[in-house]
Amino acid sequence: MDEGAEAEADTAALGGFADRCQWQQDSANSAFVRKRVCTRATQSGRITLAGNTLKCVEGETVEIAIEEGKYAAVLTEHFGMTMGNPTGIRPNHD
Repeated sequence: MDEGAEAEADTAALGGFADRCQWQQDSANSAFVRKRVCTRATQSGRITLAGNTLKCVEGETVEIAIEEGKYAAVLTEHFGMTMGNPTGIRPNHD
């Protein structure tokens, strides 16, 4: 298969995810809409901030409750993100 045909096949395969991706972003039943979620792979596991719980999985699982006032600092420290007002309010996508 040449590169062009391979790229078309990959694009077509990814198109099958579009409906679920939209659901994850907009459905009231999606965990990504119900609470704040940030996750990333690490060299030996995964780190996730879901709501106000930081979960580190690296061999063993450690969960840490995060105070609301420290939420932005945790985003910066563990995910390299900075936010002016990290609230649970989602922007209007009209």
